[in-house]
Formats: sequence, structure tokens, C-alpha cells
Amino acid sequence: MIKLISTDVDGVVFNIRSSWREFHKQFGTYELERLEKLRNLYLNGKTSYLEWAEEEVKVWKGLPYSKFCKIVENFPLVKGAQETIRELKKRGYYLVAISSGGLHRPVEKRLKELGYDEVYSNDLEEVNGIVTGKFILNVEHHNKHLVLENVLKKLKLSWEECAVVGDDITDITLLRRAGLSIAFCPKNMKLIKAADVVIEKEDLREILTYLQ
Repeated sequence: MIKLISTDVDGVVFNIRSSWREFHKQFGTYELERLEKLRNLYLNGKTSYLEWAEEEVKVWKGLPYSKFCKIVENFPLVKGAQETIRELKKRGYYLVAISSGGLHRPVEKRLKELGYDEVYSNDLEEVNGIVTGKFILNVEHHNKHLVLENVLKKLKLSWEECAVVGDDITDITLLRRAGLSIAFCPKNMKLIKAADVVIEKEDLREILTYLQ
């Protein structure tokens, strides 16, 4: 019996591909060639996730943290997200959000207002309200399952009692372990193969059929 539902954030709750991409676009730092080079260095095992992230976010050094918060506050929700979260809480599910991107404080605030019980994401270091260019690692890119594993242990739940909703390759370690795995508007073929359920329609209410 499913008791806990874990979801990704970008692409599942927020109707954006990547929060970092949105930050880059807003601040004029979206240099595709540079960003792709950093990403490929990580994917080819030549750099750690922390090194990749720190190299990517250093261009935001000196910006007010509040500007990032304002951007997060204005992220649009995926169609049906608010109603779905409300209904899942009504049905008694414990809701957890895990993001390997994001900006923890404003993301946690928004998601808890929607009804999530716990929120995990990364953050930017700030001193006196100014971003230092340092990255705060809370969720490893390909190790989201370690975060959820700790939550399950704390609540004395098993993986079989957990459902996972994800949209990208970073969610695959979660989908492979969960009692019910849902690929929502998946962006990767491996995710489709790993999922019990695949939803192509961009409406989060579609998951309610599988979570009675």
C-alpha cells in the first residue's frame, strides 16, 4: 500500500525544464557552449557534481539572493499541480519533493504552501543577502535515492510503500526502487523503460488515477 509520494520539482510541479536555466536566462548568463562543456565534463566522469555546479553558479557572484527568490516565486505551475497536491493530501499521502537543482529556501516555501511535507533541493551560499558564487550541495545529481532512503527510514516505511513521479534521468534511481514509478512527460527513454506508468499528457491530475 502506497503511503508516501516523492516527486521531482522542475517539470513535475514547476512548468519549467530547469530552474538554473531560468536563472541564466533572467540574468543574461545563458552561454550554451560553456554550459554544455561543463555538463559533458561531469557526464564523462572528469569532474564531480559539486565541481560542475560551482563552476556553473560562480557567474552569479555578487547578485542579491532576493532576485533569485523572486524568480522562483514566479515559476508557473504545471497544469493541475495545485489541485493534484491538494487531493493527494486529502487522500492521506505524505508528500516529499526532491530536486537536484532549485534554490532551496524559496522552493521549500512555495512547495510547503502547496501542501508538501518535506522538500529537498540545493542552494546558493549568500552572505548578508548577496550570493557568494559558492554552491550548497544537498542533493547529488544522480543520487536522489539516498535522500529518499533517509526519509523512508525516518518514517519507518519501505520502498514498496513509496510512489515516485519523475520526468528526467536524474529520477531514475528513485523509479527503479519505488513500489510505484510514474514517468510524467518523460524526457529520457531510460526513464520510460524504468517506469510502471508513463503519462504523456501535461496535466499532473493524470497521476490521480494511479494513486487512489
